[in-house]
Amino acid sequence: MCGIVGYVGPKDCSEVLVNALTKLEYRGYDSAGIAGFDNGEIKTVKTKGKLQDLKDKLAEVGTPKGHVGIGHTRWATHGEPSDVNSHPHSGARVTIVHNGIIENYMELKDFLISKGRTFLSDTDTEVVAQLLDYKYNGNPLETIDSVMAELRGSFALGIMFKDFPDRVFAVRRESPLIVGVAEGECFIASDVPAILQYTRDYYLLDHDEIVTLSPDGVSFVDEHLDPIEKELQTADWDMEAAEKGGYPHFMIKEINEQPEAIRTTIMPRIKEGLPFLEECGITTETIKNFKNITIVACGTAMHAGMVGKYVIEDIARVPVNVDIASEFRYRNPIVGEGDLVIIISQSGETADSLAAALKGESKAQAADLEQIKKEHPLLAVLQVNPSGQGPVVGYANYKDTADINKYLSMPEVQAEMPKDLRLKWGVSPYEYDPKAQTFELYAIKSTERSGRAPLEGDVVVNAKDEYDHYGKPAVSMSMNTDGARRWAQLTKQNVGKAIAIVLDGYVYSAPNVNQEITGGNSQITGHFTPEQAKDLANVLKSGKMPAPAHIVQEDIVGPSLGQASINAGIMSFVVALILLMVYMCIMYGFIPGMVANGALVLNMFFTLGILSSFQAALTMSGIAGMVLTLGMAVDANVLIYERTKEELRAGKGVKKALADGYSNAFSAIFDSNLTSIITGIILFNFGTGPIRGFATTLIIGILISFFTAVFMTRLFYEHFMSKDKLLNLTFSTSISKNLMTNVHFDFMGRNKIWMTLTGAAIVICIGFLSIRGLSQSIDFTGGRNFKVQFENKVEPEQVRELIASKFGDANVSVIAIGADGKTVRISTNYRIEEEGNNIDSEIEAYLYETLKPLLTQNITLETFIDRENHTGGSIISSQKVGPSIADDIKVSAIWSVVLALIAIGLYILLRFRNIAYSIGSVCALACDTIIILGAYSMFWGILPFSLEIDQTFIGAILTAIGYSINDKVVIFDRVREFFGLYPKRNKKVLFNDSLNTTLARTINTSLSTLIVLLCIFILGGDSIRSFAFAMILGVVFGTLSSLFVASPIAYMLMKNKKGTEQAVAAVEEVK
Repeated sequence: MCGIVGYVGPKDCSEVLVNALTKLEYRGYDSAGIAGFDNGEIKTVKTKGKLQDLKDKLAEVGTPKGHVGIGHTRWATHGEPSDVNSHPHSGARVTIVHNGIIENYMELKDFLISKGRTFLSDTDTEVVAQLLDYKYNGNPLETIDSVMAELRGSFALGIMFKDFPDRVFAVRRESPLIVGVAEGECFIASDVPAILQYTRDYYLLDHDEIVTLSPDGVSFVDEHLDPIEKELQTADWDMEAAEKGGYPHFMIKEINEQPEAIRTTIMPRIKEGLPFLEECGITTETIKNFKNITIVACGTAMHAGMVGKYVIEDIARVPVNVDIASEFRYRNPIVGEGDLVIIISQSGETADSLAAALKGESKAQAADLEQIKKEHPLLAVLQVNPSGQGPVVGYANYKDTADINKYLSMPEVQAEMPKDLRLKWGVSPYEYDPKAQTFELYAIKSTERSGRAPLEGDVVVNAKDEYDHYGKPAVSMSMNTDGARRWAQLTKQNVGKAIAIVLDGYVYSAPNVNQEITGGNSQITGHFTPEQAKDLANVLKSGKMPAPAHIVQEDIVGPSLGQASINAGIMSFVVALILLMVYMCIMYGFIPGMVANGALVLNMFFTLGILSSFQAALTMSGIAGMVLTLGMAVDANVLIYERTKEELRAGKGVKKALADGYSNAFSAIFDSNLTSIITGIILFNFGTGPIRGFATTLIIGILISFFTAVFMTRLFYEHFMSKDKLLNLTFSTSISKNLMTNVHFDFMGRNKIWMTLTGAAIVICIGFLSIRGLSQSIDFTGGRNFKVQFENKVEPEQVRELIASKFGDANVSVIAIGADGKTVRISTNYRIEEEGNNIDSEIEAYLYETLKPLLTQNITLETFIDRENHTGGSIISSQKVGPSIADDIKVSAIWSVVLALIAIGLYILLRFRNIAYSIGSVCALACDTIIILGAYSMFWGILPFSLEIDQTFIGAILTAIGYSINDKVVIFDRVREFFGLYPKRNKKVLFNDSLNTTLARTINTSLSTLIVLLCIFILGGDSIRSFAFAMILGVVFGTLSSLFVASPIAYMLMKNKKGTEQAVAAVEEVK
């Protein structure tokens, strides 16, 4: 029998530990010692002899100067009383105190010696310390749980890990241990008297439970490391009961106080002259009905049991057996229904007596749990914070959070809650759950009538991750003047309380306020990792977010494309650029072509440079924006060169023709670019996620495109032509000289045919969308995630192809996890609508069959689905996830597109002074979108590549809209120009002329953009093929809608508006 104590709090730990050990000295006189954190290091002082010897040694060598420590007083069982055998004992990173006996310590010691460990003492305790150090993986709870599985015997352990200087961990099996709590401090002790001078509130730690003592309070987990709640007890003893009372030894004191102790124990349980034991569930009637009574005890307690046998048999006339606990625990005693077993233990920690008492406990606990689930469904899934301290009110497994939210949102539950209470989940898993499956539920008091936070993120000027004066990760933040004033008031009112940092309804941190904070500069400390500190700083810097960001899963992720696909994508882009450059040279001559190509390369260089300075990630949406800006850059050069060719055909010299070409093309370039920028700004402000990425790249690219195509190329030509060079340029070749120069297509004469065909196509597309729908990806539907680890490196694309062949039309995505190339996350919405455990099992079996070619060692299905055994390849973890594109993001995307269309219509109305242009453009854009969606609806599952609707597709659709806008503005700019040049010309002729004169530009721009997209489509690999396909459709239908939808609609609206031009038109025709 030994005594152990532990302390975490603001007081001097050495003083608290020695005072506590004074109350436990009766548990051991052989030696004593304490260990505490002193400047980040664990300092241990111990000696053989009584506690006074330890006090003398502390006075001599000095005490640990800290606020966290453990202590021990020893009754020697293994090894003689000596300094070296005294507790605490240590490994390299762990220091412990121990009460109890480890029965298998010798075999554990032999094992550790075989692993190169050396031992200083003869104790079983040092074996435990070395085993903890050997198994330590950086996670204390996981390590303790692993070691407990190896130990046999009775023990109570107080543990300190060098990496966690603000915490003490404790665990017990059979040996007693209580956990005391007070304001801002907490304790562990073998018995209540040790803590009575500090607090009367305590918890009883049950078998195999682990407690963590920290500055934030205490938290408990069970043997599965799941958080649990405990009932708080209050000691009603007086301090004198724990003192020696003037006797030289505790034993003499207890002998002399036995009569009083018996009276104190028995008298409250005597009612009307008879025993009153209803607190134990025993009544007078049940006593009479007992068939047999068995008393189990050891040593002197067994002698007391023999006395009890004589008394009970004499009075109750019920047979009583007295059994030795060490035999009772190991045999199969005959104890049936209607029998009573009484366990006697003077100390309350005799191992054999406790083991005897535990027989049958597991079955009773299981029955109780089922009953609790029926009576209290919420508490069956929500573990209430047992300490009742701090902002966390409960813990739950991530699988149960949806059910808990449902219970808490019930009107009858809401009616019972305070009106100012807000319950919110923590954004990250509970830090002590090694499986990262437990989340904390925070209780937040709303202090504003509006329900909003008293201080919002817009007052935060800056935040950054750093290290505090203890060298631990922390976060500092600074506020503006208004924020600093309100922050000072808020912290002053909440000293000693927690303030929650909430983003999108999730709690990122809830630090305690130590004092009023003035000046607007604060530091948040806690148990952060460097990554968590960086994340929190980013959250604080983000200010008031315009749209919720729901974290579905957090992982270190690699690319979704394998290296082969990345190489193929790069190669396709390079080939496309080379072909585009060759095309420009073929169409406009070598020098003009290379000038345009140089502007294109500069455009890419500047765009990527600016994106790199923003540390922007290159996503599919970003690539879409780049492709569109490249297309617009080419279009600007094509416009300039085509206008220059027109001026040359009019007989002007090269200098004058080029100057007029730039001048006449400027308005078309400016209008098309400004329209696209307006679109980009609206998409950026109202969109989210991929839409913002697209908008950012688009705006940057357009501004640079305007600079390179309009100004830099002109500087080049003016520089050389001022020196009378390049004056023989024709801006054409033998191939393109007369291409599309004298065409006279009657576009407006067949507008009814175009409208009929367009209408039919739209009806067909809407029909397919209504009946067949779209193949929505996991982004929209949610799905199942499987994290799979292989023994050898794998390519994500290879894994995806194998699975897609088995899962039919279901969407499958594969992303590399980590950097080793052996772990992937497989996401699929296969049978996502179906419920039941058997569905998960069937899908796991499908995965096993599908991935067999990549698995090694001929592993079985059982091994593959075993989360702990990774031999040959296996599923590490799995979960069912919700859609990452939530309803609010979908609505935001739709609104951003709608507002963009409205803005385009208004700008064209203001710029062109005629609503016909606006209506024609918006109608054509709507047709483009419907037809692209309809094509995806028609062909998904038919074409040999994926046509799923995901975040990548959103980028492609926006590209199509942007390209289509550009095309229409250019054509309408020529119509407007012709209206100014030929005001009396018939509108039909005027529209036809405008379309025919811009036809070369329209075809050249479309072909040059299609060259890029077709190369990406053909050479870029499966992962990017769907993306390229959507943009190809956008370019084709965008071009066609400009010629056959937007222009005819504008023409018909103008024709109907004014019909008084027939006479003038006839004269014009004669001319």
